[in-house]
Amino acid sequence: MRYEIAPNFLTPEECAQLNGVTQYGYDNGQMTLGTNTTLRYTSRLNPSLYSYPQGVLDLGSRVRAYCGVTNYPVIDGQGEDAIVTNYMPTNADIHSYKAGPSFDTGAAQLWAFIVTQASENGGLQQINGIDYPVNVGDLYCYLTSENYQYTTAVLGATPRICWMFGNWVPAADWENGTIIFGG
Repeated sequence: MRYEIAPNFLTPEECAQLNGVTQYGYDNGQMTLGTNTTLRYTSRLNPSLYSYPQGVLDLGSRVRAYCGVTNYPVIDGQGEDAIVTNYMPTNADIHSYKAGPSFDTGAAQLWAFIVTQASENGGLQQINGIDYPVNVGDLYCYLTSENYQYTTAVLGATPRICWMFGNWVPAADWENGTIIFGG
């Protein structure tokens, strides 16, 4: 399994701005309870409720360029422009699951993630049962349709906030390095 990480991809200021966008959406009912979860709220399921400011759309372009997927299609029906934010309050988790490949083409789902706010405890990322420690502002990505993912329960008063950016890619292009991360 290929897993890539770019430490400190976002500055603390950029994370704070994104947290404000997420918090606003949560406070104003623009997020819905997600699937495969206990208490995770997301912009994924009903993009008509959630419209991102231009800075978020620009960040999506920046992330995709860095991940080497600018020329691959975004995942349709997954948030606005395949950009998703999650808000996980105390006791929220994401159950172990594997995303599905494209029904039309068989392409894999490649998602890039950035945790912009961490809880005091918990909210740890696991892939195929292995802990993958990430810090606030780190960019990390892997094929979610080829690997099981799980986020442990959030413990503490601070919600965990994560942003995600998705593209359809041939699994082989990612795994064999045809897609160049860090470009």
